[in-house]
Amino acid sequence: MNLLLFDRIRFDLLYNCSLYGVDEVPTDRRQHVIFGILLISFFVLFELLYLPCVFALYRMLGQNCYKIMFSIALIDVVALPFAGLIPGIFALCGVVFCSAPMTVFVVGMFVNLVWCLESSAAILLAANRCFELSCPRFGQFLFNGWRTWAWLFVALAYSVFYGFFGTSPAIWSSVQLTWTYNPHGDYLPNLDHLYANSLDLFHSILITVTIPAFYALFIVAFLSIQTGSSTSSMVGVIRHKTCVQVLVISSTNAGVSFCYALMGFMSVPPILVVILGTWLWLFLHGHPPLIYLTVNRTIRTEVGQMIPSVGKMFKPKSQIATIAIQRTVKAPNQRLAERIAQTTVK
Repeated sequence: MNLLLFDRIRFDLLYNCSLYGVDEVPTDRRQHVIFGILLISFFVLFELLYLPCVFALYRMLGQNCYKIMFSIALIDVVALPFAGLIPGIFALCGVVFCSAPMTVFVVGMFVNLVWCLESSAAILLAANRCFELSCPRFGQFLFNGWRTWAWLFVALAYSVFYGFFGTSPAIWSSVQLTWTYNPHGDYLPNLDHLYANSLDLFHSILITVTIPAFYALFIVAFLSIQTGSSTSSMVGVIRHKTCVQVLVISSTNAGVSFCYALMGFMSVPPILVVILGTWLWLFLHGHPPLIYLTVNRTIRTEVGQMIPSVGKMFKPKSQIATIAIQRTVKAPNQRLAERIAQTTVK
Protein backbone atom coordinates (compact mmCIF):
# COMPACT_ATOMS: atom_id res chain seq x y z
CA MET A 1 0.00 0.00 0.00
CA ASN A 2 2.91 2.36 0.60
CA LEU A 3 3.64 2.38 -3.15
CA LEU A 4 0.00 3.03 -3.96
CA LEU A 5 -0.25 5.90 -1.48
CA PHE A 6 3.23 7.42 -1.36
CA ASP A 7 5.13 6.40 -4.50
CA ARG A 8 2.64 6.34 -7.35
CA ILE A 9 5.35 6.59 -10.01
CA ARG A 10 7.00 3.36 -8.84
CA PHE A 11 3.59 1.75 -8.42
CA ASP A 12 2.67 2.55 -12.02
CA LEU A 13 6.02 1.17 -13.15
CA LEU A 14 5.73 -2.14 -11.28
CA TYR A 15 2.01 -2.70 -11.78
CA ASN A 16 1.63 -1.32 -15.30
CA CYS A 17 -0.84 -3.31 -17.40
CA SER A 18 -0.13 -1.58 -20.72
CA LEU A 19 2.76 -3.90 -21.66
CA TYR A 20 0.52 -6.72 -22.89
CA GLY A 21 -3.08 -7.73 -23.36
CA VAL A 22 -4.84 -10.04 -20.93
CA ASP A 23 -6.09 -12.19 -23.81
CA GLU A 24 -2.54 -13.09 -24.80
CA VAL A 25 -3.19 -15.97 -22.42
CA PRO A 26 -6.39 -17.57 -23.80
CA THR A 27 -9.48 -17.76 -21.64
CA ASP A 28 -9.45 -21.56 -21.62
CA ARG A 29 -6.05 -21.45 -19.90
CA ARG A 30 -7.29 -19.02 -17.28
CA GLN A 31 -10.71 -20.42 -16.42
CA HIS A 32 -10.85 -23.52 -14.21
CA VAL A 33 -14.45 -24.34 -13.38
CA ILE A 34 -13.97 -27.56 -11.42
CA PHE A 35 -11.09 -26.10 -9.42
CA GLY A 36 -13.14 -23.03 -8.56
CA ILE A 37 -16.18 -25.05 -7.53
CA LEU A 38 -14.04 -27.26 -5.29
CA LEU A 39 -12.46 -24.26 -3.57
CA ILE A 40 -15.85 -22.65 -2.94
CA SER A 41 -17.35 -25.94 -1.73
CA PHE A 42 -14.57 -26.50 0.81
CA PHE A 43 -14.89 -22.88 1.91
CA VAL A 44 -18.60 -23.38 2.64
CA LEU A 45 -17.95 -26.66 4.47
CA PHE A 46 -15.20 -25.24 6.66
CA GLU A 47 -17.15 -22.09 7.52
CA LEU A 48 -20.27 -24.04 8.48
CA LEU A 49 -18.23 -26.28 10.78
CA TYR A 50 -16.19 -23.41 12.20
CA LEU A 51 -18.91 -20.95 13.19
CA PRO A 52 -20.43 -23.06 16.00
CA CYS A 53 -16.91 -23.79 17.26
CA VAL A 54 -16.29 -20.04 17.51
CA PHE A 55 -19.33 -19.65 19.77
CA ALA A 56 -18.18 -22.63 21.85
CA LEU A 57 -14.71 -21.10 22.25
CA TYR A 58 -16.22 -17.76 23.24
CA ARG A 59 -17.78 -19.42 26.29
CA MET A 60 -14.37 -20.62 27.46
CA LEU A 61 -12.40 -17.37 27.61
CA GLY A 62 -11.56 -17.86 31.27
CA GLN A 63 -8.38 -19.74 30.33
CA ASN A 64 -5.50 -17.96 28.62
CA CYS A 65 -5.05 -20.60 25.95
CA TYR A 66 -8.73 -20.33 25.01
CA LYS A 67 -8.30 -16.59 24.46
CA ILE A 68 -5.65 -17.34 21.83
CA MET A 69 -7.67 -20.20 20.36
CA PHE A 70 -10.74 -17.98 20.12
CA SER A 71 -8.67 -15.28 18.39
CA ILE A 72 -7.25 -17.82 15.94
CA ALA A 73 -10.78 -19.04 15.25
CA LEU A 74 -11.94 -15.51 14.43
CA ILE A 75 -8.91 -15.01 12.19
CA ASP A 76 -9.60 -18.28 10.39
CA VAL A 77 -13.25 -17.39 9.81
CA VAL A 78 -12.15 -14.08 8.28
CA ALA A 79 -9.29 -15.71 6.34
CA LEU A 80 -11.32 -18.53 4.78
CA PRO A 81 -12.95 -16.27 2.14
CA PHE A 82 -9.46 -15.17 1.06
CA ALA A 83 -8.24 -18.77 0.98
CA GLY A 84 -11.28 -20.39 -0.63
CA LEU A 85 -14.18 -18.22 -1.75
CA ILE A 86 -12.35 -15.40 -3.54
CA PRO A 87 -9.76 -17.65 -5.28
CA GLY A 88 -12.63 -19.92 -6.29
CA ILE A 89 -14.49 -17.03 -7.91
CA PHE A 90 -11.28 -15.81 -9.55
CA ALA A 91 -10.63 -19.30 -10.95
CA LEU A 92 -14.18 -19.52 -12.32
CA CYS A 93 -13.81 -16.14 -14.02
CA GLY A 94 -10.20 -16.58 -15.16
CA VAL A 95 -8.95 -13.53 -13.25
CA VAL A 96 -5.35 -12.42 -13.55
CA PHE A 97 -3.92 -9.19 -12.20
CA CYS A 98 -4.49 -7.04 -15.26
CA SER A 99 -8.09 -8.15 -15.69
CA ALA A 100 -8.99 -6.51 -12.35
CA PRO A 101 -5.83 -4.79 -11.07
CA MET A 102 -7.10 -2.80 -8.10
CA THR A 103 -9.37 -5.59 -6.88
CA VAL A 104 -6.58 -8.16 -6.98
CA PHE A 105 -4.12 -5.69 -5.42
CA VAL A 106 -6.34 -4.83 -2.45
CA VAL A 107 -7.39 -8.44 -1.88
CA GLY A 108 -3.71 -9.40 -1.93
CA MET A 109 -2.91 -7.00 0.91
CA PHE A 110 -5.58 -8.62 3.08
CA VAL A 111 -4.28 -12.06 2.12
CA ASN A 112 -0.88 -11.09 3.51
CA LEU A 113 -2.45 -9.61 6.62
CA VAL A 114 -4.57 -12.63 7.60
CA TRP A 115 -1.74 -15.05 6.82
CA CYS A 116 0.66 -13.11 9.05
CA LEU A 117 -1.90 -12.67 11.82
CA GLU A 118 -2.88 -16.35 11.96
CA SER A 119 0.70 -17.58 11.94
CA SER A 120 1.73 -15.02 14.58
CA ALA A 121 -1.14 -16.12 16.81
CA ALA A 122 -0.04 -19.72 16.28
CA ILE A 123 3.38 -18.79 17.70
CA LEU A 124 1.67 -17.26 20.75
CA LEU A 125 -0.41 -20.40 21.26
CA ALA A 126 2.67 -22.60 21.01
CA ALA A 127 4.53 -20.38 23.49
CA ASN A 128 1.54 -20.38 25.84
CA ARG A 129 1.30 -24.16 25.87
CA CYS A 130 5.02 -24.59 26.28
CA PHE A 131 5.56 -22.13 29.14
CA GLU A 132 2.38 -22.81 31.09
CA LEU A 133 3.24 -26.51 31.23
CA SER A 134 7.02 -26.38 31.67
CA CYS A 135 7.32 -23.13 33.68
CA PRO A 136 3.85 -22.30 35.08
CA ARG A 137 4.92 -19.15 36.94
CA PHE A 138 6.69 -17.73 33.91
CA GLY A 139 3.74 -18.73 31.73
CA GLN A 140 1.33 -16.93 34.04
CA PHE A 141 3.62 -13.90 34.06
CA LEU A 142 3.57 -13.77 30.25
CA PHE A 143 -0.07 -14.63 29.56
CA ASN A 144 -2.21 -14.15 32.65
CA GLY A 145 -5.28 -11.94 32.30
CA TRP A 146 -4.94 -8.93 30.04
CA ARG A 147 -1.40 -9.89 28.98
CA THR A 148 -2.73 -12.45 26.51
CA TRP A 149 -4.84 -9.78 24.81
CA ALA A 150 -1.81 -7.46 24.80
CA TRP A 151 0.28 -10.06 22.96
CA LEU A 152 -2.53 -10.54 20.46
CA PHE A 153 -2.71 -6.78 19.91
CA VAL A 154 1.03 -6.73 19.20
CA ALA A 155 0.50 -9.54 16.69
CA LEU A 156 -2.31 -7.55 15.07
CA ALA A 157 -0.18 -4.39 14.81
CA TYR A 158 2.70 -6.35 13.29
CA SER A 159 0.34 -8.04 10.83
CA VAL A 160 -1.20 -4.75 9.70
CA PHE A 161 2.29 -3.43 8.99
CA TYR A 162 3.21 -6.69 7.28
CA GLY A 163 0.12 -6.78 5.08
CA PHE A 164 -0.22 -3.12 4.14
CA PHE A 165 3.30 -1.70 4.25
CA GLY A 166 5.99 -4.33 4.77
CA THR A 167 5.46 -6.62 1.79
CA SER A 168 4.26 -6.58 -1.79
CA PRO A 169 0.66 -7.80 -1.98
CA ALA A 170 -0.05 -11.38 -2.91
CA ILE A 171 -1.36 -11.58 -6.49
CA TRP A 172 -3.78 -14.27 -7.62
CA SER A 173 -2.99 -16.09 -10.87
CA SER A 174 -5.74 -18.12 -12.49
CA VAL A 175 -3.10 -19.64 -14.77
CA GLN A 176 -0.92 -20.95 -11.94
CA LEU A 177 -3.94 -21.31 -9.59
CA THR A 178 -2.09 -19.85 -6.63
CA TRP A 179 -0.99 -16.61 -5.01
CA THR A 180 2.28 -15.13 -6.27
CA TYR A 181 3.98 -11.75 -5.99
CA ASN A 182 4.72 -11.00 -9.63
CA PRO A 183 1.55 -9.44 -11.11
CA HIS A 184 2.83 -10.18 -14.61
CA GLY A 185 4.12 -13.68 -13.89
CA ASP A 186 1.86 -15.34 -16.47
CA TYR A 187 3.09 -12.96 -19.17
CA LEU A 188 6.52 -11.68 -18.05
CA PRO A 189 7.94 -14.34 -15.68
CA ASN A 190 11.46 -12.92 -15.72
CA LEU A 191 10.39 -10.02 -13.49
CA ASP A 192 9.96 -12.11 -10.33
CA HIS A 193 13.03 -10.57 -8.67
CA LEU A 194 11.41 -7.12 -8.70
CA TYR A 195 8.69 -8.29 -6.32
CA ALA A 196 10.79 -10.34 -3.88
CA ASN A 197 9.79 -9.88 -0.25
CA SER A 198 12.55 -10.15 2.33
CA LEU A 199 10.10 -9.65 5.22
CA ASP A 200 7.88 -12.43 3.90
CA LEU A 201 10.84 -14.79 3.68
CA PHE A 202 11.93 -13.84 7.20
CA HIS A 203 8.43 -14.42 8.56
CA SER A 204 8.12 -17.82 6.88
CA ILE A 205 11.47 -18.95 8.28
CA LEU A 206 10.52 -17.61 11.72
CA ILE A 207 7.31 -19.66 11.76
CA THR A 208 9.09 -22.74 10.43
CA VAL A 209 11.64 -22.61 13.26
CA THR A 210 9.75 -21.31 16.29
CA ILE A 211 6.56 -23.38 16.18
CA PRO A 212 8.32 -26.79 16.00
CA ALA A 213 10.78 -25.62 18.68
CA PHE A 214 8.01 -24.63 21.10
CA TYR A 215 6.09 -27.83 20.51
CA ALA A 216 9.23 -29.93 20.95
CA LEU A 217 9.72 -28.29 24.36
CA PHE A 218 6.04 -28.81 25.10
CA ILE A 219 6.25 -32.54 24.42
CA VAL A 220 9.41 -32.89 26.50
CA ALA A 221 7.76 -31.05 29.41
CA PHE A 222 4.60 -33.11 29.07
CA LEU A 223 6.49 -36.39 29.13
CA SER A 224 8.64 -35.31 32.07
CA ILE A 225 5.61 -34.24 34.13
CA GLN A 226 3.65 -37.44 33.56
CA THR A 227 6.64 -39.73 34.20
CA GLY A 228 6.05 -41.62 37.41
CA SER A 229 2.39 -40.61 37.63
CA SER A 230 -0.05 -43.30 38.75
CA THR A 231 -2.78 -42.02 36.45
CA SER A 232 -1.76 -44.27 33.59
CA SER A 233 -5.18 -44.57 31.98
CA MET A 234 -5.77 -40.83 32.05
CA VAL A 235 -2.30 -40.01 30.78
CA GLY A 236 -2.53 -42.58 28.01
CA VAL A 237 -5.75 -41.10 26.67
CA ILE A 238 -4.59 -37.50 27.01
CA ARG A 239 -1.19 -38.29 25.51
CA HIS A 240 -2.86 -39.73 22.43
CA LYS A 241 -5.15 -36.73 22.04
CA THR A 242 -2.29 -34.34 22.69
CA CYS A 243 -0.13 -35.90 20.00
CA VAL A 244 -2.98 -35.78 17.47
CA GLN A 245 -3.77 -32.12 18.13
CA VAL A 246 -0.19 -30.90 18.45
CA LEU A 247 1.18 -32.76 15.44
CA VAL A 248 -1.68 -31.88 13.08
CA ILE A 249 -2.04 -28.21 13.98
CA SER A 250 1.63 -27.37 14.43
CA SER A 251 2.77 -29.33 11.39
CA THR A 252 0.20 -27.55 9.23
CA ASN A 253 1.32 -24.08 10.33
CA ALA A 254 4.99 -24.91 10.09
CA GLY A 255 4.47 -26.86 6.87
CA VAL A 256 2.80 -23.98 5.05
CA SER A 257 5.54 -21.59 6.17
CA PHE A 258 8.23 -24.04 5.10
CA CYS A 259 6.65 -24.38 1.67
CA TYR A 260 6.51 -20.62 1.16
CA ALA A 261 10.11 -20.28 2.31
CA LEU A 262 11.11 -23.09 -0.04
CA MET A 263 9.38 -21.43 -2.98
CA GLY A 264 11.31 -18.27 -2.16
CA PHE A 265 14.63 -20.07 -2.59
CA MET A 266 14.01 -22.43 -5.51
CA SER A 267 11.76 -23.18 -8.44
CA VAL A 268 8.90 -25.53 -7.57
CA PRO A 269 6.97 -27.68 -10.10
CA PRO A 270 3.57 -26.12 -10.96
CA ILE A 271 1.52 -28.96 -9.50
CA LEU A 272 3.31 -28.60 -6.16
CA VAL A 273 2.74 -24.84 -6.23
CA VAL A 274 -1.01 -25.46 -6.50
CA ILE A 275 -1.02 -28.13 -3.79
CA LEU A 276 1.25 -26.28 -1.38
CA GLY A 277 0.31 -22.69 -2.10
CA THR A 278 -3.47 -23.01 -2.44
CA TRP A 279 -4.88 -26.20 -0.96
CA LEU A 280 -2.57 -26.41 2.03
CA TRP A 281 -3.28 -22.78 2.92
CA LEU A 282 -7.04 -23.41 2.69
CA PHE A 283 -6.64 -26.48 4.89
CA LEU A 284 -4.57 -24.47 7.37
CA HIS A 285 -7.54 -22.19 8.08
CA GLY A 286 -10.23 -24.82 7.64
CA HIS A 287 -9.01 -27.88 9.52
CA PRO A 288 -9.20 -26.69 13.18
CA PRO A 289 -12.95 -27.39 13.55
CA LEU A 290 -12.32 -30.95 12.40
CA ILE A 291 -9.73 -31.31 15.16
CA TYR A 292 -11.95 -29.63 17.76
CA LEU A 293 -14.99 -31.75 16.98
CA THR A 294 -13.03 -34.98 16.76
CA VAL A 295 -10.63 -34.67 19.71
CA ASN A 296 -11.79 -31.88 22.02
CA ARG A 297 -14.67 -33.23 24.08
CA THR A 298 -15.54 -29.87 25.65
CA ILE A 299 -16.00 -28.09 22.33
CA ARG A 300 -17.80 -31.10 20.84
CA THR A 301 -20.27 -31.03 23.72
CA GLU A 302 -20.87 -27.28 23.33
CA VAL A 303 -21.41 -27.60 19.58
CA GLY A 304 -23.61 -30.66 20.09
CA GLN A 305 -25.89 -28.61 22.33
CA MET A 306 -26.19 -25.94 19.64
CA ILE A 307 -26.40 -28.28 16.63
CA PRO A 308 -27.25 -31.84 17.73
CA SER A 309 -26.65 -33.32 14.27
CA VAL A 310 -23.05 -32.09 14.24
CA GLY A 311 -22.46 -33.36 17.77
CA LYS A 312 -23.72 -36.82 16.83
CA MET A 313 -21.60 -36.87 13.68
CA PHE A 314 -18.35 -36.39 15.62
CA LYS A 315 -19.35 -38.23 18.81
CA PRO A 316 -16.94 -41.10 19.65
CA LYS A 317 -18.37 -44.57 19.27
CA SER A 318 -17.06 -45.61 22.68
CA GLN A 319 -17.13 -43.78 25.97
CA ILE A 320 -14.59 -46.13 27.61
CA ALA A 321 -11.84 -43.51 27.47
CA THR A 322 -14.05 -40.93 29.15
CA ILE A 323 -15.02 -43.35 31.92
CA ALA A 324 -11.37 -44.27 32.44
CA ILE A 325 -10.43 -40.64 32.90
CA GLN A 326 -13.21 -40.02 35.37
CA ARG A 327 -12.29 -43.07 37.46
CA THR A 328 -8.55 -42.54 37.51
CA VAL A 329 -8.36 -38.83 38.35
CA LYS A 330 -7.97 -38.72 42.13
CA ALA A 331 -7.42 -35.74 44.36
CA PRO A 332 -3.58 -36.03 44.56
CA ASN A 333 -3.38 -35.86 40.78
CA GLN A 334 -6.01 -33.21 40.18
CA ARG A 335 -3.49 -30.43 39.65
CA LEU A 336 -1.59 -32.50 37.09
CA ALA A 337 -4.80 -33.23 35.20
CA GLU A 338 -5.78 -29.56 35.16
CA ARG A 339 -2.34 -28.44 33.93
CA ILE A 340 -2.35 -31.01 31.15
CA ALA A 341 -5.93 -30.22 30.13
CA GLN A 342 -5.31 -26.49 30.03
CA THR A 343 -2.32 -26.89 27.72
CA THR A 344 -3.78 -29.52 25.40
CA VAL A 345 -7.23 -28.22 24.76
CA LYS A 346 -6.85 -27.45 21.09
